[in-house]
Amino acid sequence: MHPAPAGPEGWQHPQEQAPAPMPAWARRPRTRPAVLGAWFLAVVGLGALRPAWTLIGLAVVMALTGAIGVGAEALRERRLHYGRRRSDSARVIAGSPWYLLSGTLLTVPGLMVGALAAVVIWGLGASRLPHTGVVALAMAALTLLLWWIPSSTSARTGARHVLAVLAPSARVARIWAGVGVLVGLVMLLAVAGFGAEVVWDPAPAPAVPTF
Repeated sequence: MHPAPAGPEGWQHPQEQAPAPMPAWARRPRTRPAVLGAWFLAVVGLGALRPAWTLIGLAVVMALTGAIGVGAEALRERRLHYGRRRSDSARVIAGSPWYLLSGTLLTVPGLMVGALAAVVIWGLGASRLPHTGVVALAMAALTLLLWWIPSSTSARTGARHVLAVLAPSARVARIWAGVGVLVGLVMLLAVAGFGAEVVWDPAPAPAVPTF
């Protein structure tokens, strides 16, 4: 292959020109693992004392972030193909019911797998260990499975977009992480220092296996 012909100063051969930078809307938001890890501790702490309400809240958040993820990826793919258009916002609003339905349906597999793991943990430990510890372990397993199951990919994408708004800088991200850790520590203090017990309302208390 022959070298590119020389040209006037400052001129570049078309094949040597640097690629155009990716626009901001085409880049996926960065992850905030510290924030997510801290709020995982908060979910486990809250779930150890109020498992039913925590599970309801977790399911709602996963469905909403899933909807945001589905909508954000659909908008990104459309813009990559056709460029930015004035009708983008209207299309997102018109597609919101479908995005919400998709986010809800994509949450179901993770809830089923996580609930199965939680039931197994409860069955093995409820008759041998303190209930708050067993419920905390079950909530941790449920949350991790719900978060990492492949059907929750859209929810993880949506969480990135939410955190891009709530924690746009490292300093704000540290504040959110601190709040999550604080919630977890308060729940731990409630159990270890004040002997708080599991409150199952509004769900009935599960049976304790006797084997």
